[in-house]
Amino acid sequence: KGYQNNHVTIGFGSYGQVKLAKDIETGLIVAVKVVIAAKLDHKIAKNEVLMHHKLCHSKIIRLIDVYLDNEKEITYMILEYAEEGTLYDKSKIGTVPKDDVKKYFQDICEGLAYLHRQNIMHRDIKVNAFYPAVKYSDHQKQ
Repeated sequence: KGYQNNHVTIGFGSYGQVKLAKDIETGLIVAVKVVIAAKLDHKIAKNEVLMHHKLCHSKIIRLIDVYLDNEKEITYMILEYAEEGTLYDKSKIGTVPKDDVKKYFQDICEGLAYLHRQNIMHRDIKVNAFYPAVKYSDHQKQ
């Protein structure tokens, strides 16, 4: 399966960056989390991929595929793309209506409860990790 890099970076993190790409076969826009091994213990990266691959919930960003470039020591995590951005992005535009905040909070609780039932704890709770469709990223098995 192939993906076309759009050369647009949509996020940065401690271990790499997130870029937009397009599935050549389906035309689906995806997010590609580029994890640089030198910045993250390989065992931790592998654990995140294995754990994330098992998750299936409407409030969790879906891991579609994974590619390893052993020569460059880079892991490419192909993820569902939440085009509206994070809750932080949404809050910068202006005041978020009270009813929306209420719905987002309910969705966040639902997603976190699912993770906890899987014995997974979200390791980076902040508005940049939550999306208006309310999807979650960056969780860790306990």
